[in-house]
Amino acid sequence: MDKSPSGATKTYQYTITKDSQGRIISIFEPIFGNQHVITYNAEGYLSTVEYRVNGKMYVSSKRIYKDGNMVENTVTDDQGRVNVYKYTYDLTKKNYSRIAEYALGIELPAFSAGKFLLGPMLGESLKNLPVKAQLGSEESPMTYQFDSRSRPTQLTILIKKTTLQSFWEYNCP
Repeated sequence: MDKSPSGATKTYQYTITKDSQGRIISIFEPIFGNQHVITYNAEGYLSTVEYRVNGKMYVSSKRIYKDGNMVENTVTDDQGRVNVYKYTYDLTKKNYSRIAEYALGIELPAFSAGKFLLGPMLGESLKNLPVKAQLGSEESPMTYQFDSRSRPTQLTILIKKTTLQSFWEYNCP
């Protein structure tokens, strides 16, 4: 339950259950009646996400993992369009504070909270930092800068001819 600045109360419903195959399923229902149905694989990684609007599938994704990293994400929309994203990682660079999830844009459609606040709903954290995302023949390289403790402080992603940058500062030892 949240309170807005005007004092109005918003109520959300969040259910965790198991399906007939024993997979954990999370169901998040924001106040406007839409629904996220989320399943996890045996290792606890986010396996499938289906976002339903008025009970009908709006967008879904199926993720494949290898050695603790998401290597493929197949996204299907309500019109039947399918995009297959593939990812490459630097196995020498460990993921820190879900920076990998941030870099890959792993989020839940129409979820009101930020990516970092999703925490457990995103499942297990990826092991390494991604260095490339690929959709068909289009590749988007990712580069990082680090502080003296090997924590990412800057992420640069080149998407077509557009450069996107994110910056982080840490105020803890």
